[in-house]
Amino acid sequence: MKRQTITLLSLTGALVLCAGGYAVLAFTPQEEEAPAVALTSAADELTAASWQIAGTTISFVKTDDTWHLEGQEAFPVDGEKVLTALTALAPLEAQPLSEQAEDSSTYGITDDSDRVTLTTADGETVIRFGDDNPLGTGRYCAPEESGSIYLADTTALDALTTDAMDFIEMEEVPDMTDTVRWSIESGQAAVQVLSRQQDEGSLDGFAWENAAGEPLDTSSVESTLAYLTGLSYLRCAAYAPQDLAEYGLETPQATVRVTYRDAQGQEAEMAWQLGLQTDDGFYARPEGSDDVYVIDAALGQAVLDGAAADFSAKQPFHLAWDNAASVLLETQDTKTEMEIVREISDESESNSTSSIEASYTVDGEAADAAKAAQWLNDWNALTVTGQAESFDGETWFTMTVTPLDGEPVVLEWAKTEEAAAVRQGDGVWKIVDMNAVQTLLEFWNASEQTTSESTS
Repeated sequence: MKRQTITLLSLTGALVLCAGGYAVLAFTPQEEEAPAVALTSAADELTAASWQIAGTTISFVKTDDTWHLEGQEAFPVDGEKVLTALTALAPLEAQPLSEQAEDSSTYGITDDSDRVTLTTADGETVIRFGDDNPLGTGRYCAPEESGSIYLADTTALDALTTDAMDFIEMEEVPDMTDTVRWSIESGQAAVQVLSRQQDEGSLDGFAWENAAGEPLDTSSVESTLAYLTGLSYLRCAAYAPQDLAEYGLETPQATVRVTYRDAQGQEAEMAWQLGLQTDDGFYARPEGSDDVYVIDAALGQAVLDGAAADFSAKQPFHLAWDNAASVLLETQDTKTEMEIVREISDESESNSTSSIEASYTVDGEAADAAKAAQWLNDWNALTVTGQAESFDGETWFTMTVTPLDGEPVVLEWAKTEEAAAVRQGDGVWKIVDMNAVQTLLEFWNASEQTTSESTS
């Protein structure tokens, strides 16, 4: 009895499947595998292309190998973007249906359907697109005047858009790597930075300064500058808009100016304005441009932060400690010198990678490399708490830092009971934390030497 029940259920299922299959055959044309045929010519043969999607049309014409919007030759079209969009359509391969209904509307193809018009020297081809087939494996299409229905790839129209801004040729951003100077102007405030001023007293050979010639904090300056010289556009938001206020550019939040040296070594300027924030970034407009672009949100925020930033020097001296060959500390009675030797060593038999190993000696005796390197880093990490034209303290010691290439840099140190100060040459005194300097001097037990010197 149980076995008979299973058999009856199986037969019932078979009847249901047969009925479903009959419905498909009755209302859906047969789509047998057939060789695909090319309905359009290759992209490089096209002289014009237009498409209507969801009732909106966009048209391009090619003249002397240059694409432009039909009726708007001044609109800067990026031909590569047009050809990319046409890649799936030229040539468009489709599979002819083995059985076809007389009424094309059966396939969703009507006068209002999406359509593509492609023009070559031989004439014009218009293809209308209808529904996806029930299996979801293709989309019905019909070349006009052919009287036939084909099955094209479902993604045939995916690359097409009816927004002309998606095809605009955006303005080129120059290479601003060799920066001469830059500024951010915002409201009544302006931040002016002069880049790489020659400074023989610096181990780097240059220093960052503001317009008044005051030293600036290298890391802060270069952090902001990295954003500015990395300017790029995410998209074009508007072509020659009449109302800049809509984008916050009638009265910009900030104006950025970067002066750089081009490939010929000539100075040039890139200036642009920062507008309102939008969903995917900030509006921006190059000075003198007709177009409004969108830039990355991080870049826009870096400009706003830079306009309010204090770039004044946070370090008492601008020295490349990783380039030092020796450091000499002197009081009236004592001298203590660290010498640094750097060697390039191969890390693999193939010599594909290498590293620099440094060894340190203090007054001729080998020093712990890790502690010595940290000691140099700690000197570099000192920050100022203030500065003054004069400092009412007693002479403490001098430090002479000699780079691998270049002249030695001499730093004069003085102290009071509460604070230490350092100056380079005839410069201003930079006030630093006394305890921090005392801790650094303990590396050589220099604190005992300097204490006895101070007492005498």
